[in-house]
Amino acid sequence: MKYSFGDKLKIGVWCEDAKQVIRHLNSMAFVVPIILTNPSAAELRSMDILFVGDAQVDWNQLKHIRLDIPIVLVGKDKADAYSALKFGAADMILKPFGQKEIEDAILKSMDVLKQRYLGNMKPVAEKEYPRVEGLYFQFKSIRQTIVSVDLRKIRMCIADGNMTYVMLEDGRKEVGNYPISHSEQLLYDIGFIKIHRKYIVNPAFVEDVVDSGNGRRFLKMVGYDEKLPIARRRWKEFSRIFSQTDHL
Repeated sequence: MKYSFGDKLKIGVWCEDAKQVIRHLNSMAFVVPIILTNPSAAELRSMDILFVGDAQVDWNQLKHIRLDIPIVLVGKDKADAYSALKFGAADMILKPFGQKEIEDAILKSMDVLKQRYLGNMKPVAEKEYPRVEGLYFQFKSIRQTIVSVDLRKIRMCIADGNMTYVMLEDGRKEVGNYPISHSEQLLYDIGFIKIHRKYIVNPAFVEDVVDSGNGRRFLKMVGYDEKLPIARRRWKEFSRIFSQTDHL
């Protein structure tokens, strides 16, 4: 599983199976797992995601401190899910569990985080970010923090409404709080190529061009399974720039 929200996620683990949960979380590079023991309200609020056990959780306590983060209940009985879902938990993991159950719960929690951050996002000044400083591309993440990534390590950028996913060489995603059009000219000027209204690619990571007939062409990117469509009206420009560019 490779996923990022622009910063490492602080995941609190407050359950009797904490060591097992931590063992799975430690394999995820974008996660900072923290075992909690009798945490204070401030500690709980400082987490991005909280794993709690059915023996530890007190829903009334969590309501009292107005905890507004995704919660994953780690329990042994489906009946426990009723209280969790009523409270608004992002997911529930039944014992016994493994890596996949932990990853699925984090993805569901990420969806909750995404919606909350989208609802709280502030406008980003177009002239302020994104920008290029030397070999680094800088932009505001969905969390309103400044992300700086090496241009040479960007595989591609993918549009998602008013957000842009910056896909990195190591498989991580950085979520930019800006429409892809705000970075199109910046990246074009340093050799990136727009192949579709959704995709801007780094030619250094282009592995192959696949011709599917009827004028339909796709890009195969290094280390990326999905083939990217090349818009017909962009094919000539792509061919010209790709043949001339000095890859990053």
